[in-house]
Amino acid sequence: DCYSFFIYMQRFKAKLIKSYEIACFKRDKGQYEHFLSSLKQHSNLSIEYRDTNHLILPDTEVQQDLIHGHNFQTNTN
Repeated sequence: DCYSFFIYMQRFKAKLIKSYEIACFKRDKGQYEHFLSSLKQHSNLSIEYRDTNHLILPDTEVQQDLIHGHNFQTNTN
């Protein structure tokens, strides 16, 4: 239940894409809109929206990464 912003980088002609989290905060629409507006104002980055419930090309190697919103373990409690 949070918003996370990542920068995705890829070296020229390289296949490996790296991502770095630049912000994470509670799910507050006002704070999200303020951060997004500031990001657009101070950068010329292209923006891609993603929902971690519907990942693009999810990595089967990553089973749990709570920082990036991946938690594929089943709760047995």
